[in-house]
Amino acid sequence: MATFLSKLKQLSFISSLSGRLAPFVRRLILSYSLILVLMFILGISLYSFSISSVDDRFWEENQSLLEQSVSAMDTSLSLMDTLCSQIARTETVHRLVSYSKYDSDFIYAAYEAQQNLTLFIPNEFILPIRSYFIYLPSTDYIVSYSQFKTSETFYSNEEHMKEDRFDAWIDMLNGANGFRHFNPAVDYQVNPSRVLYYYVTDLSTYSLSGTKASVCFSIDRTQFSELFKNISFYEDGFLVAVDGSGETAFTYNDNGRSITQETISSLIFKDNKIANTRINGTKMTVLNCNGSVNGLTYYLFLPTKAASGFLRYYQFLYGLLVFVALFVGLFLSVFMSRQNLKPVSLLNDQLIDMTQSNENLQETLEQQRPHLQNAYARRLMLGQIQSNDELDYVRSYLGFPESGQRYYVLYMVIYENEYINEPEQESLFTTPEQVDYQKLQEILKAYLGEPLYMFSPAERAYAVLLNFPTASDDPMEIQDKVLRLHNYLLENYSIWLYGGLGNPKTYLETIWRSYDQALEAINYTNKNYIFLPYQMIRKDSGSYYYPVDFQNRMVSCISSGADDQLTSLFEIIRQENLEYRSLPNHLMEYLLSDIRNTLFRARSLIHSTDLNSNALENVDALFGRKMSMQLMEEIAHNLCKLNQSSSDESQLIKEIRKYIDDKFSDPSLGLTKISDEFHISESYFSHLFKETYQQNFSNYLENIRMEEASRLIRETDISLNELYLAVGYNNANTFRRAFKKVFGITPSAMRENNTTTL
Repeated sequence: MATFLSKLKQLSFISSLSGRLAPFVRRLILSYSLILVLMFILGISLYSFSISSVDDRFWEENQSLLEQSVSAMDTSLSLMDTLCSQIARTETVHRLVSYSKYDSDFIYAAYEAQQNLTLFIPNEFILPIRSYFIYLPSTDYIVSYSQFKTSETFYSNEEHMKEDRFDAWIDMLNGANGFRHFNPAVDYQVNPSRVLYYYVTDLSTYSLSGTKASVCFSIDRTQFSELFKNISFYEDGFLVAVDGSGETAFTYNDNGRSITQETISSLIFKDNKIANTRINGTKMTVLNCNGSVNGLTYYLFLPTKAASGFLRYYQFLYGLLVFVALFVGLFLSVFMSRQNLKPVSLLNDQLIDMTQSNENLQETLEQQRPHLQNAYARRLMLGQIQSNDELDYVRSYLGFPESGQRYYVLYMVIYENEYINEPEQESLFTTPEQVDYQKLQEILKAYLGEPLYMFSPAERAYAVLLNFPTASDDPMEIQDKVLRLHNYLLENYSIWLYGGLGNPKTYLETIWRSYDQALEAINYTNKNYIFLPYQMIRKDSGSYYYPVDFQNRMVSCISSGADDQLTSLFEIIRQENLEYRSLPNHLMEYLLSDIRNTLFRARSLIHSTDLNSNALENVDALFGRKMSMQLMEEIAHNLCKLNQSSSDESQLIKEIRKYIDDKFSDPSLGLTKISDEFHISESYFSHLFKETYQQNFSNYLENIRMEEASRLIRETDISLNELYLAVGYNNANTFRRAFKKVFGITPSAMRENNTTTL
């Protein structure tokens, strides 16, 4: 950019030399013409040369895309192994596998296992699978987070497979075909309308001490689309995955082609990457890549003509365009050079101004960056981050890595020493109540390190977000830093500093908890203990832990449908009250009563509709049961789901309003047509529309029709006899009455007023 601006400045200077401009222009024309000719000759030569190498580049790019897709496939398979490992280490699953179906606790153990398996539901969404389940051969049962049935019932009622293939299906689950293989489901399907695979793993290989159990993943081949979306198959291309024995594991985009083991084994790869063959008379180029999981080898078949065939059709056209462009360029060089000098000079000035503006903007942004960083840190510490997208943006803006960090919140309060020995000593206070924030921040950076993120929640109080790599994490180091900071402030500014430190957190979304702990810890500090970590506070078993901000946060999580954050809140409540404090029964009842009141408040914010009335009745029935922590959490999650469904209602009513805005000129538009179009009852739609927009549907429709009628009168020459039809009325008298009711005058009077004004 600097070189470009320099050249523009030179041109601007030349344009001011009116007497000597003509010779320079001639030299400029000649120079640029020669350069133009050389560039076009070089372009033709390079184009001819590039045609010979375009094939290699094309296949290298497709090889790279194949390797990326195989890497994504390996990652998915590894995640499936990780999920199996997590399931195997789940205590309830381990216990369920060891039971006999005749054991009295078998059913309850299965229920507990199902509850724990719901924790892995998010894992299912990031995997290219349709579903998964656990097969227990010792009891002949199938269990998942949503199913608990005998294998035969599951096979018939859920999978809808052939009855005579049940034994073969069981053998497959027991590993008869080998574990961690893609087993085609076509042999079991009654109606194979889509291609499915069963991917079975042996749980005993993870941590179940040899106990027989297996996890079966059901995979729809179309779910591979996301993994191989970057590959273009050029109509006739397809993918084949082959296992170590040479058998086809699965195919993708093959359109019914049958690729035999002999076809694969006959391929001869140049440099172990590219081979050529013919499939159904079409010349194909084959790329291959070995997967790092399960020993699969992937073969990508692409039509050979895809690489460069289409380019050769344009060689003649390209050559013609080159010569035409050459002559046009020479013409422009000769006749447009002088005319272009002035605009270039103006462009130079504009570029200089824009560059200066950009530099000023960058400088302003850099000045504001610390304030923005502290603002984001404040939202993290106060738990005001509402979504994962917002969390990822804040993490990126603050420069935090995704893992391998520990986060602490240090809450500090500063006071002036009551006895100041040196009256002339420099003060950190600009006024009796106001601290020099920038100077304090510089001191904190010097002792606590950079980058440092902080905010002031109250007068003389400061919350600081500290982060350390896990490998170098040492809480005692923080204590030493705070004590040295205290001594410095006391010696140089006669200021006492008190600090409370929250427990370390490994996830950014839980930093607010460390902030709450630091705030509680500082309440126990005094001049003998100016610094206290939360973990050193002796918890009072004579009171329960359920602060007001927890109540508000719980209502907020329920109202926003944040189910995961709600789970975290209940985990903290259990930990604080049952592990740290060991509450007696009467305090536990008080705690449950407070939680119940909070849930009542969240329940009162949910309005009953046709869609959620049954679910609300079920939740209200739960309030009548005997209180327990498990019941409170169940009620909270049910309320959270109801708010999630209410967002679906909001989306529905937005879609209906857009439909009305597009179709208002349809005379048949009314409650009946809308209820038929969106499959809802007329009464429910009428209630939902009025609740959302605070007006009746009929009034809304009439208003937008009248607005359109007014616009047509003012901006067009439409006749009044056609006007009522254009805005959706069947009867002219009805239209005139409605128009006069809204505007106070008739359509003809408005037309006359508009004409007079013009």
